[in-house]
Amino acid sequence: MKKAFLNTTLAVLAALTLGCSATPSSPEAGASELGTPEEKTGYIHKEHMSHEKVLKAIMKAGEENGWIMTLLNSHTIIAENVESDKVSTIKFNAHSFDISPENANLENILSDALN
Repeated sequence: MKKAFLNTTLAVLAALTLGCSATPSSPEAGASELGTPEEKTGYIHKEHMSHEKVLKAIMKAGEENGWIMTLLNSHTIIAENVESDKVSTIKFNAHSFDISPENANLENILSDALN
């Protein structure tokens, strides 16, 4: 039952996140998808972090703190916390990340890991 709920939730989030848009061809191509600096949740202050290093840091930080992290595409991760029944979408690039819907706990976890 939980597996079916998780699959359904992921499918709905994938449909809402992807819509009719195309996936960027390079890691930096998705930078503009995060909007203006005022709209972003967090900045990545470490210099020279590659897109791959940011991805690994986000995945590791979430998993170490009880989140199930699922890579949706090269710029989007679905984060699910089974204990609190929370699901968030993390959009990121090498310079910043955005969490939707907002989740202060997850934001703190990622900020600590990336700064």
